[in-house]
Amino acid sequence: MSVRMKVSRAKTGSRRAHHALVGPRLTNDVESGEPRLRHRASPITGRYRGRVVIDMAAQIAKREEKRKVREREAVRMGESVKEEKVADEEKPVSAPKQAPLDAAKLSSREQ
Repeated sequence: MSVRMKVSRAKTGSRRAHHALVGPRLTNDVESGEPRLRHRASPITGRYRGRVVIDMAAQIAKREEKRKVREREAVRMGESVKEEKVADEEKPVSAPKQAPLDAAKLSSREQ
Protein backbone atom coordinates (compact mmCIF):
# COMPACT_ATOMS: atom_id res chain seq x y z
CA MET A 1 0.00 0.00 0.00
CA SER A 2 1.54 3.27 -1.10
CA VAL A 3 0.97 6.49 0.75
CA ARG A 4 0.35 9.55 -1.38
CA MET A 5 1.96 12.78 -0.36
CA LYS A 6 -0.04 15.99 -0.14
CA VAL A 7 0.58 18.33 -3.04
CA SER A 8 0.38 22.04 -2.30
CA ARG A 9 -1.85 24.38 -4.27
CA ALA A 10 1.23 26.10 -5.68
CA LYS A 11 2.62 22.84 -7.03
CA THR A 12 -0.75 21.88 -8.49
CA GLY A 13 -1.11 25.31 -10.10
CA SER A 14 2.39 25.13 -11.55
CA ARG A 15 1.62 21.75 -13.11
CA ARG A 16 -1.69 22.99 -14.55
CA ALA A 17 -0.13 26.15 -15.99
CA HIS A 18 0.43 24.27 -19.26
CA HIS A 19 -3.14 22.98 -19.52
CA ALA A 20 -4.56 26.14 -21.11
CA LEU A 21 -6.66 25.66 -24.24
CA VAL A 22 -5.29 27.10 -27.45
CA GLY A 23 -7.39 28.40 -30.33
CA PRO A 24 -7.32 26.76 -33.76
CA ARG A 25 -4.21 27.41 -35.83
CA LEU A 26 -5.24 29.47 -38.83
CA THR A 27 -3.37 30.45 -41.94
CA ASN A 28 -4.36 32.75 -44.80
CA ASP A 29 -5.20 31.02 -48.07
CA VAL A 30 -2.76 31.96 -50.83
CA GLU A 31 -5.43 32.31 -53.55
CA SER A 32 -8.45 33.75 -51.76
CA GLY A 33 -6.71 35.37 -48.77
CA GLU A 34 -9.38 33.93 -46.44
CA PRO A 35 -8.30 32.32 -43.15
CA ARG A 36 -8.47 28.53 -43.08
CA LEU A 37 -7.33 25.69 -40.84
CA ARG A 38 -3.80 24.48 -41.46
CA HIS A 39 -3.33 21.22 -43.38
CA ARG A 40 -6.90 21.38 -44.68
CA ALA A 41 -8.29 22.14 -48.12
CA SER A 42 -9.66 25.63 -48.59
CA PRO A 43 -13.46 25.63 -48.15
CA ILE A 44 -13.74 28.37 -50.78
CA THR A 45 -11.50 27.15 -53.59
CA GLY A 46 -11.24 23.45 -52.71
CA ARG A 47 -7.47 23.53 -53.20
CA TYR A 48 -4.73 22.09 -51.01
CA ARG A 49 -1.05 22.72 -51.73
CA GLY A 50 -1.82 24.00 -55.23
CA ARG A 51 -3.99 21.04 -56.30
CA VAL A 52 -7.76 20.90 -56.59
CA VAL A 53 -8.84 18.21 -54.13
CA ILE A 54 -12.52 19.16 -53.78
CA ASP A 55 -14.68 20.07 -56.77
CA MET A 56 -16.45 23.08 -55.26
CA ALA A 57 -18.69 23.60 -58.33
CA ALA A 58 -20.07 20.07 -57.85
CA GLN A 59 -20.51 20.66 -54.11
CA ILE A 60 -22.49 23.86 -54.74
CA ALA A 61 -24.63 22.18 -57.41
CA LYS A 62 -25.34 19.28 -55.04
CA ARG A 63 -26.37 21.67 -52.24
CA GLU A 64 -28.63 23.61 -54.59
CA GLU A 65 -30.31 20.43 -55.83
CA LYS A 66 -30.99 19.31 -52.24
CA ARG A 67 -32.49 22.73 -51.46
CA LYS A 68 -34.82 22.47 -54.47
CA VAL A 69 -35.92 18.98 -53.46
CA ARG A 70 -36.70 20.22 -49.93
CA GLU A 71 -38.71 23.12 -51.34
CA ARG A 72 -40.70 20.79 -53.63
CA GLU A 73 -41.43 18.45 -50.70
CA ALA A 74 -42.54 21.37 -48.53
CA VAL A 75 -44.89 22.64 -51.21
CA ARG A 76 -46.24 19.11 -51.76
CA MET A 77 -46.89 18.72 -48.02
CA GLY A 78 -48.56 22.14 -47.86
CA GLU A 79 -45.92 23.69 -45.61
CA SER A 80 -44.48 27.13 -46.05
CA VAL A 81 -40.95 27.30 -47.41
CA LYS A 82 -38.57 28.46 -44.70
CA GLU A 83 -35.65 30.68 -45.58
CA GLU A 84 -32.30 29.49 -44.31
CA LYS A 85 -30.57 31.81 -41.87
CA VAL A 86 -27.26 33.21 -42.91
CA ALA A 87 -24.60 33.43 -40.21
CA ASP A 88 -23.67 36.97 -41.31
CA GLU A 89 -27.17 38.29 -40.57
CA GLU A 90 -27.09 37.21 -36.93
CA LYS A 91 -26.26 39.97 -34.49
CA PRO A 92 -23.27 39.38 -32.23
CA VAL A 93 -24.00 39.17 -28.52
CA SER A 94 -22.28 41.97 -26.66
CA ALA A 95 -20.87 41.57 -23.19
CA PRO A 96 -22.56 43.53 -20.39
CA LYS A 97 -20.88 46.85 -19.73
CA GLN A 98 -19.20 47.43 -16.39
CA ALA A 99 -19.38 50.75 -14.59
CA PRO A 100 -16.02 52.47 -14.15
CA LEU A 101 -14.50 52.13 -10.70
CA ASP A 102 -14.85 55.13 -8.46
CA ALA A 103 -11.85 56.23 -6.34
CA ALA A 104 -14.13 56.86 -3.31
CA LYS A 105 -15.47 53.31 -3.46
CA LEU A 106 -11.95 51.89 -3.74
CA SER A 107 -10.76 53.77 -0.66
CA SER A 108 -13.78 52.58 1.35
CA ARG A 109 -13.06 48.98 0.32
CA GLU A 110 -9.46 49.19 1.48
CA GLN A 111 -10.46 50.28 5.02
